[in-house]
This record gives sequence, C-alpha cells and structure tokens, in this order.
Amino acid sequence: MIILLNGPPNAGKDTAAKIIGQKLPNCRDYKISKPIKDSVAGLLGIDTQIRKDAEENADEVGRIVPDYTYRELQIGMYEDFVLKYFDKDFLGIVAVRKLRNIVAKHITVSDAGLTVEVKAILQGFTKAGVCLLEIDRPGKTFKGDIRQWIDSDLEFIHRDTINNEHDLELFELQIERVLRKWKLLKDG
Repeated sequence: MIILLNGPPNAGKDTAAKIIGQKLPNCRDYKISKPIKDSVAGLLGIDTQIRKDAEENADEVGRIVPDYTYRELQIGMYEDFVLKYFDKDFLGIVAVRKLRNIVAKHITVSDAGLTVEVKAILQGFTKAGVCLLEIDRPGKTFKGDIRQWIDSDLEFIHRDTINNEHDLELFELQIERVLRKWKLLKDG
C-alpha cells in the first residue's frame, strides 16, 4: 500500500510519515522531491549534516546561499531544469520506478504535492494500491511553494483529511484513527 501525504510546508507530513512507520509493519518512506534535493546538494557540494540543517530550515534566507532560501534553490532546480528538459510528470514517473524497487508492505510518500506527479503514481500502481492523507494545519499555506492540494477529482482507494492543530499526541491519535478506518491497523 502506498500512502501519499499531502499538505503545505510544515503541516506535519514528515512527522506523519514517522508515526505511520512506527504503527505499520514493514513501512518505508520515499520523497518525490529526492532527485531535486540530491541535485541541489550535489551541485552545492554540501555534506549530509549541512544538508539536513538546510532542509530543516528550508525557508531561512541565506542559510546556504546568500539571498535565497534552500526551498527557493530546490524550486529553481525544478522549474529551470526539470521542467525545461522533461515533461511535468517526470518526478512522478521516477517515483513509480523507485517505489517499485522498495521492498516493503507499506510506503509513505511524505511530499506528494503536485497533481501531475500523483496521477503518474496512480497510473503506475492503480488506485487500488494508493491512499491519500491530506494534512491541514492552521497558519500553514502553500504560499512560496510549488506544491498544492491534490485535485479533488482524483480517485484513491482511501482519501482522508486531518487537521494538525493540537499537540503531537492528538495528531498521532488522528493518524491512528485513519489507519484503522483504512483497515491498515487492527482495532485494539
């Protein structure tokens, strides 16, 4: 089962992926943006620790390069390179290939944010193997990001939205409730 996580930056998608990974046996995480992130880090020649710091502070201007955020560098790589040389669904097609090679019962995709990429994943796996969990959080929007809410007309085996507006414990309970509803987690 592939569980796509969609929501604005800092809504809690990575935290949700960690929680799901703790709750479900044999679960791995994948990021559609991995090729972009790898490209930017490689181009800048930054090591793992600097990259981790840059990604955790992706909206801080000048953290890595003067006058730009790390998120802006990644968006630039996508818009000025990927979209120039490849079709809009390129990262979705790459994701399908990568996801097929992950040996796991469940896979979270913690950065699903472009409908065209999600369509490629749905075509690669059929809707019977793909779920969508949308995470909304007060004060968090897609402003300054290229991601967006996934189109409401796309069909998934399961699709739910949770609001991350409380503490971590309540967020975890909401995720558990969705996993039970989807019959991925047994009652009890």
